[in-house]
Amino acid sequence: MVALEAYLSGCKVIASKNGGAKEFLLLDAVYCDCEPKSIFKAIVKSIDIKN
Repeated sequence: MVALEAYLSGCKVIASKNGGAKEFLLLDAVYCDCEPKSIFKAIVKSIDIKN
């Protein structure tokens, strides 16, 4: 629910590959595994994405 609220507010979203976020965010989020390196890569990727 938090990811959906952030998305609807215009924020970039980083979500776990596990769970249901992919069902409603589709290609509008950056997905990562729940490990520090994967999260870091997702943050860097989201910074590079233009709104």
